[in-house]
Amino acid sequence: MDPRAYFQHVVWATVASVSMIVFLFQVIGGLDCYSCTEEEGKGCSAKIINVVNCAPPMNVCTDFVYVANTADLNLTIWKKGCGFGPTLEWNDEVLNEHLNHQIEARSCNTSLCNKDVINLPPLSPTGNGTDFEDPNGMECYSCLSFSKDRCSPQNARTIKCTGYMSQCYEGNETVSIKSDYPPQTFYIKSCAKDGVCFINYSYQDDQPVTYEGYGSCCNEKFCNGRDLTDS
Repeated sequence: MDPRAYFQHVVWATVASVSMIVFLFQVIGGLDCYSCTEEEGKGCSAKIINVVNCAPPMNVCTDFVYVANTADLNLTIWKKGCGFGPTLEWNDEVLNEHLNHQIEARSCNTSLCNKDVINLPPLSPTGNGTDFEDPNGMECYSCLSFSKDRCSPQNARTIKCTGYMSQCYEGNETVSIKSDYPPQTFYIKSCAKDGVCFINYSYQDDQPVTYEGYGSCCNEKFCNGRDLTDS
């Protein structure tokens, strides 16, 4: 064999061996994280939480909780797992006239560092103070669910609107987490403030979560009883 060809063969064989060793080290000795996804439940309990080995280039363990709140209902998403990017601690609360959002996200870079459960304080109801204490005569369907069927008129609850919440609202919202959690859509029916209706809204920034919603309001009793669409 030509000496130069032999030398190139040895070099490539060495490179391949080193690359394989590095790859195996990353796979076997990579970051371990707690993993779970829980929707509409009571959080990531010991019964449903798992430990996973993060595939490179995932470099952080993530811990995320999202809470949505209408006048009388809550919906929560919990997510633990592997992710990309720097470590962070981030939280936000956004108050709309028909739906409140509370979000907290953390990521850390040591094995099993996402063990702790995030406990968010209860969201304030949509509306506050004495303006929202007395029934105003309007009644609407009420639901907050990932299941469109649960928001159908035969399955949704009915509520008496109070204060300035004198319209009925129906719509949907899609939440995306910047990790391995695919976008999820949930459906909303509730009371809404008179004269205010967020037909389209979005929150898309350089943050670990984005969401966008679509909805409509009406001003007759139980007028938000039609079947919701995804548009």
